[in-house]
Amino acid sequence: MFKTCIIFYLIHFLNLFGHFYCSDLNKLEGLEKFDKMRVNERNFQLVRNIHANWFATGLKALMGSLGRTLYQKLSKEEQKQLADCLYRVEDKMDLVVAANCLVNARRRHFARIITDQVDNNYKMRWKVNF
Repeated sequence: MFKTCIIFYLIHFLNLFGHFYCSDLNKLEGLEKFDKMRVNERNFQLVRNIHANWFATGLKALMGSLGRTLYQKLSKEEQKQLADCLYRVEDKMDLVVAANCLVNARRRHFARIITDQVDNNYKMRWKVNF
């Protein structure tokens, strides 16, 4: 009985495997039309350029979102400094210069906040002592 079940399952498996194997061979025969779509030397640079543009667009969108939230938190003077720095960027695809503007504006903003907190702390100490 056990041998009969094993033989039955083995025959059933081979039958299914044969069906999938033959259907895969039939699918391979129709793939010749896709040879024209393969990446070659000529269109590799085009595909690479599209990928680089998508990547740069995604990074610019992230930097824009971060810049917008940062800009809203800045003082008027810091907003003007950030706008001037971003206006001076000559190449709009140059993400490094724009990122440096955002990082420097963020550092100035947090330095101002820390300075204000330290000043307020000293003022509070003087008020308590006198």
